[in-house]
Amino acid sequence: MKVTAKGIEIHYALEGDGPVVTLSHALGTNLSMWDEQARALTGRYRVLRFDTRGHGQTTALVSPYTLDQMADDLRGLLAGLGITGDLFESLLKRSAGVKDSSHLIPGHGGILDRIDALLLVVPGYYIFLLILN
Repeated sequence: MKVTAKGIEIHYALEGDGPVVTLSHALGTNLSMWDEQARALTGRYRVLRFDTRGHGQTTALVSPYTLDQMADDLRGLLAGLGITGDLFESLLKRSAGVKDSSHLIPGHGGILDRIDALLLVVPGYYIFLLILN
């Protein structure tokens, strides 16, 4: 799968369910470096693997890459996938001692998922409304 962030298309794999574990590969490799570890972790965790800038199926630009740029790419990927909201929900669940919020509304990811979605979308919607006016 791919998401566009920071001006490039970032190839990623997101598998499993539970708290998010992010795996970034070594230089000169790609996300397949973590295949065995991902299989072992997906029973308990939601595993995010991705090809860094210029590797695997992620966009390769001509300019040199910096660690700050690669960190920005990861932030863009996490935001694009809404995982920052998942991290916020996990923090709330742990502090409340609640394992899963999905039982609140059947067939629904959980009320905290909806709050996280609003936290992610409302600022963009507000800016959109300001531009229209």
